Amino acid sequence: NGPRYCPSIVKKLERFPDRPGHMVWLEPEGLSTDLVYPNGLSGPFPIEIQQKLLRTIKGLEKVEIVRPGYDVEYDFVDARSLGHTLETKQVT
Repeated sequence: NGPRYCPSIVKKLERFPDRPGHMVWLEPEGLSTDLVYPNGLSGPFPIEIQQKLLRTIKGLEKVEIVRPGYDVEYDFVDARSLGHTLETKQVT
């Protein structure tokens, strides 16, 4: 049963600093490719740091990154606070 909500590794370390480890799922990118996505390791790290982090995982000691991971943060605006131009009503 995969994760319901999977925060970035940075958020995991902030929220659960006492845990000795964090779950990572190696998910195939498709049926006709050998690419695998390490779900649970996203974060705002330079590619060099991502490479070092991945290579600490048993079985990934020689892994090569094809596409670096990234971090996404979401904001929310209550639609009732927007005018017809999508500008907030607080801005005049």
